Amino acid sequence: MPAKIIGITGSNGKTTLKQMIANCLSLSGETLATHGNFNNDIGLPLMLLRLSQEHCYAAIEMGANHPGEIAYLTSLAEPEIVVITNVASAHLEGFGDLDGVARAKGEILQGQVAPIYAVLNADDPYFAYWSSLVPDETVISFAVDTTEASVFATDIQATYGELIKFNLHIYKEEIPIRLPLAGLHNVQNACAAAAVLHGLGTDSKQIRQGLESVQPISGRLQQVENITDLTVYDDSYNANPQSVIAAAEFLAAQLGQRWLVLGDMGELGKDAAQLHKTVGRVVRRLGIDRLLATGILSKNTVKTFGCGGQWYEDIDGLIEELRRSATKNTNILIKGSRFMHMERVVEALINEPSMRRKI
Repeated sequence: MPAKIIGITGSNGKTTLKQMIANCLSLSGETLATHGNFNNDIGLPLMLLRLSQEHCYAAIEMGANHPGEIAYLTSLAEPEIVVITNVASAHLEGFGDLDGVARAKGEILQGQVAPIYAVLNADDPYFAYWSSLVPDETVISFAVDTTEASVFATDIQATYGELIKFNLHIYKEEIPIRLPLAGLHNVQNACAAAAVLHGLGTDSKQIRQGLESVQPISGRLQQVENITDLTVYDDSYNANPQSVIAAAEFLAAQLGQRWLVLGDMGELGKDAAQLHKTVGRVVRRLGIDRLLATGILSKNTVKTFGCGGQWYEDIDGLIEELRRSATKNTNILIKGSRFMHMERVVEALINEPSMRRKI
């Protein structure tokens, strides 16, 4: 197949980054992008089987929960450009520790067919390790915390709701961007996407147009429509400590009451309880007003959060509390690992007659 393959891995941000890249590339040619969460040893081959002679590009997401999985997926896709978003405390049961996560993500750089470019996060502690696995001239770095990277962002202005303004720097070129997504972490995703696109020779006009027209993805920090008085953010698709903290940082910047609704974070291994405690302390420090949680491990989060934290034996009890006590000008952000099915909370709020916007 003639399509140029972009392989995307990392602990957080893969799906949104994939969508950004595909949105930009689709402006110049037929582009295949990983559907939903088809990013494992079953899903990725199914995506590759969708390739046709008409495709110019394919943005392929690669996920893993144990060593060797990314290496296998890389051997199938043979990507010409690879990107690693970051390392976070995710799937630690399979990887053991953060070093294990970093090594697993680095497998994407070590396929039998070497990538033409490796797009790497200069803000990540494992940047030097990943860079050591490939020739220097093949690395395109991206960052939001340093201006030393090939691609970086400055003058970031996070507005209330779903819009972020910033200046995108691609080597010596500066491009003003209005990104229609919530959360500062999406600025990092935009920088990574721009780095990938630069490696493919995409011009700045197309990069800007693609980034500014990207659509929010369901379950990933998406503002829920048709709910009156309340502002509800659905971030229920999945969770790990770093992604919860990123979501809480976004929530803390909103006007009005800030309520975090949280389910357990899974696959954190022997440190699961301690990581849940840490999240509670950080979320409290960020200024979140209330924490409503369910799941055995989230008891730890509620305990360290302190006053304003409340734990529920099941989702139904949590939903009932929201129905009873949520008032006008309350921002509610819902997050949890996949097995917690926190989307049930979102659905309950959407279907609550007293909260549904009159159309």
